[in-house]
Amino acid sequence: MEPNPIVKQIWNQFKLQTKGFNNVMDGITDTQSEIRIPDQVNNMKWIAGHIVSNRFQFSQVLGLPISYAFFEYFGRGKSFNENAEYPNIEAVIHPWQEVTDKLLQKVAQLTTAELEGEPPIKTPIEDPTFAGFMAFFTMHEAYHIGQLSLFRRIHGHSAMKYA
Repeated sequence: MEPNPIVKQIWNQFKLQTKGFNNVMDGITDTQSEIRIPDQVNNMKWIAGHIVSNRFQFSQVLGLPISYAFFEYFGRGKSFNENAEYPNIEAVIHPWQEVTDKLLQKVAQLTTAELEGEPPIKTPIEDPTFAGFMAFFTMHEAYHIGQLSLFRRIHGHSAMKYA
């Protein structure tokens, strides 16, 4: 299904970021995902979990009845806890494709009225509509995927691919 023209570029951005996330996490071991470089920043596992958690939260905003098993670790407002026992990286990222498939289907069904409606929260973007909120959300995701790509290179892996 083709999305509403108002949201088509955001829909395409979700698709591109889905590939980017899959590619940036490819080959990352659980041990690599737990290393903090330097100690003051989040590690790959936390960033990846935050991205997955946010995609679940966004899907819930769209009305999808889904939840992420690890929200307590990575959800909105949560920060890295060096004393927490985080799940394995495979468990953290495994739900990514499932939530993505449902999200893309739902985004493609959004009406003009929904896209022009008010967002659930204010964001720094100047567009005060739900479509603007979506644009900010995709930027937030891209920001964190970029962080993961730097860690990927630091761990000796090839650069992230877009295809």
